[in-house]
Amino acid sequence: MKIYLLRHAQTGPNVSGEMVKDYSKCGILPQESGYWDCCRNFISQYVNPSNIFCSNTLRAKQTAEMIYPDKPVCTKNQLDDFDCSKAGPKKFWEMSREEFDEKVHIEESEIWSTITLLIGNLARLPENSLCITHGLLMKALYQYAEYPMNELSIYNLLTKPKKQIYNLDLMELDVSDTFSYRANLDSHIKIYSFQDYYTNNFGSTYYN
Repeated sequence: MKIYLLRHAQTGPNVSGEMVKDYSKCGILPQESGYWDCCRNFISQYVNPSNIFCSNTLRAKQTAEMIYPDKPVCTKNQLDDFDCSKAGPKKFWEMSREEFDEKVHIEESEIWSTITLLIGNLARLPENSLCITHGLLMKALYQYAEYPMNELSIYNLLTKPKKQIYNLDLMELDVSDTFSYRANLDSHIKIYSFQDYYTNNFGSTYYN
């Protein structure tokens, strides 16, 4: 059984590199004509969503509304982002690991438990559900398979993820079993690039 995760559309902080300080005010950026049709066509290559879910954040809700304006969308807490709002105004690449960890207190065990809970919840969704969520959560899910526990950190997910996931990239996740073994999870995941699809159709690079 397959479930699909989509990273939300581009926001101002995605461009600037700053951490999100107020989740209620961080919306997506306006886009050119044809953009959302392109996104919808990109997704339809892989799935015709049976149900649409999204996180509680404004940017995820707006992404769902722009892509599927006529379909009902349900929010799920398990799709919410990791809270890095205490990182302050600096861009994450300007911060050392020590400086970042001092401000953003998210333990490896919390990441582990968040992803374990997420996998369990995804496995109970209807087949071919589409979940609009966040880059950090998707990167953590991808890296959950192979990284040692002490390497599964928010700072590493930001600065040197095993797999980079850009805005509107689509993750296909096979939840046919319970993922009892972390080492097997990686073989259940595929990533499809919206950036490549956009470039092929618009003839220009979509940067995010």
